Amino acid sequence: MKKVFFKITGVNLLLCFLSFQTQAQDKSQIRFSVSPILYDNLTLSHKGEKLLNSSKTLNGQGLISYYQPIGSEYGINAGLGLRLTSYNINYDFETPENSVFNNGIRTGNLEINHNAYSNALYMVPVSFQKTFKSKSSMRYSIELGVTANFVSQKELLENTRVRYQNLEDGSDQLFGMTLDNLPETTKMLSYFIKVGLIKGNKIGDSFHVNLVANYSPKLIASGSYEFFNLGYESSGNIEQNINYIGIEFSYGLSLNNKKHSK
Repeated sequence: MKKVFFKITGVNLLLCFLSFQTQAQDKSQIRFSVSPILYDNLTLSHKGEKLLNSSKTLNGQGLISYYQPIGSEYGINAGLGLRLTSYNINYDFETPENSVFNNGIRTGNLEINHNAYSNALYMVPVSFQKTFKSKSSMRYSIELGVTANFVSQKELLENTRVRYQNLEDGSDQLFGMTLDNLPETTKMLSYFIKVGLIKGNKIGDSFHVNLVANYSPKLIASGSYEFFNLGYESSGNIEQNINYIGIEFSYGLSLNNKKHSK
């Protein structure tokens, strides 16, 4: 009985899907997308003085996807892409009087602003899209989806060391940091939402502009940092996620040459 029930259910779902396709006003498309995205800053926990800071960083991603309409103003997207991830660390503080760096040559503030591309991720996004008609030639869209992310560099081992001149005209280490990919997050899921505008042309191709927000419940990398030779403690832990906001620009190439019905 169970097998018969599942077979009947499967046939009904297939018929429903085919009926959606015949009613669809959209067209199947190959879509090419590029996105400037603003990644979240590193999460820092501190021991002692809070000298290290982190800020959001500009990254980018590219995507090729296939769009399949499944009903009037509904569709599914599936794609393959590549995303860069970077981090930013910075500090700017006055040299302590008891520090080896406080001399006639090196006085005043010690500062650094360091950006590094620490990872690249292969992306496999799948999403459900709903479009809305408007009185103009533009249409609105909202898209909800999930992305499977695969870290291209499993062993990151990112190291940063900063040395400054000391009182004896030598050099001592001021700052050190490590950032490593987490083994359990070389494959991870993230979730996204897109809200945007669609402009079609006579042959059914379309141009898309979307606002994008991405969230992952898991971290991609973690590490630690420490300042040396200052006369007081300043250290802590570092965590990196793949949360971001951005703007996506896409061109949809229709798989037929019929005139687009508005």
